[in-house]
Amino acid sequence: MMIHDSEFTGILPKKLPQNLTRLDIYNNQFTGEIPSFPDRLQVFRASNNLLNGKLPSTFTNFPQLTELSLDNNQITGSIPYKILDMGFLTVLNLSHNQLFSSIPPTIGLLQMLTTLDLSGNNLSGSIPVELANLMLVFLNLSVNQLTGMVPSAFNVEPYAQSFLSNPGLCTSAKNVLDLPLCDKSGNAPNSPDEPNYSHDMDILNRSKRLSKVLIVLVVVGCAAFIGTAFSGLFIARKYRKRIKDNLDHESWKLTPFSSLDFTEFDILNGLAEENLIGRGGSGTVYKINLRNSTHGTLAVKKIWSGQRPEAKLEKQFQAEVQILGTMRHVNIVKLLCCIASTQTKLVVYEYMENSSLDRWLHGRGRMSKWMPLDWPTRPQIAIGAARGLCHMHHDCSPPVVHRDVKSSNILLTS
Repeated sequence: MMIHDSEFTGILPKKLPQNLTRLDIYNNQFTGEIPSFPDRLQVFRASNNLLNGKLPSTFTNFPQLTELSLDNNQITGSIPYKILDMGFLTVLNLSHNQLFSSIPPTIGLLQMLTTLDLSGNNLSGSIPVELANLMLVFLNLSVNQLTGMVPSAFNVEPYAQSFLSNPGLCTSAKNVLDLPLCDKSGNAPNSPDEPNYSHDMDILNRSKRLSKVLIVLVVVGCAAFIGTAFSGLFIARKYRKRIKDNLDHESWKLTPFSSLDFTEFDILNGLAEENLIGRGGSGTVYKINLRNSTHGTLAVKKIWSGQRPEAKLEKQFQAEVQILGTMRHVNIVKLLCCIASTQTKLVVYEYMENSSLDRWLHGRGRMSKWMPLDWPTRPQIAIGAARGLCHMHHDCSPPVVHRDVKSSNILLTS
């Protein structure tokens, strides 16, 4: 049912039809409390109305819900801890209401969540570190009363505007977030001590954890610039010794898209012939094991040019990488950082230990001795890939077109 952008008024019925799967009523003037959702509801968009009252007690009893947008209403109360029961939720927008209390750490268990907007409320307390577990494309916690240190995972450029107008917030990193540096106790200068939220953590520890989806979709190829425009500009080379010996004279710039515990030199030291695992038209791919890093094993794609690229192409490359760096979805491989010099570009991804789908289907390389994929697993892989593409096409702004979808660009986790 879609009756948005009209001038409808009045109170919504307490119960909605049980066969309803989508309800778009945004940009109207509906009043009253939020009704009980039907069991099959997947999308509820009620932004820009006059809805009031608290979130209903049955608010979390709808596991099929994928989008909940209630921004710009007059909703009060707190966000329920049982929100973790909405395991398929990808969009949660409760911004510009009158919500108070703390942000429940159980939101960090919503592994499908890519958009979280809680701005413009009266939320207090600390930002749960569990939110760093999410692959968020968009995060906005601005204009609240949050206090304490921002989790280190968010001390990167894509989240620079995510925490504005929270006087009690501080950061441990310089020149990234527009926040003051924390003092030795982890608080903002001249801010009150942090409240005790041990009760919140007890609830989190007792909560169930969602299983991880099997399939992730490669996003290296989704940048048309990397896959096409740069294919003629950057030419792969073979190396007989460590790349570091050839590139020590270059100046490197590391652009992080998540919290890192390694440096550009750790990556450069791993660009050796024995770590080479793939070669394509736009570059070479290395498998690098960082023993002293929590990231473990990484996949590094090196795009090489024998000369300095044109300024226009350089800007295009940076724009593409910025888009990929902010893309967070359970079915899309996470881009951790970009390392660039005047002649070389390195893009660093999570490493997927079970290689690509084509090796499982066609028995290439080390997979030739493995059993073929069973039929129940194959549709799961197809669904995972489709979800990743759907996110790129419909949830990213601007939309991202992959342009190179094939079995060798679909990677499998454990």
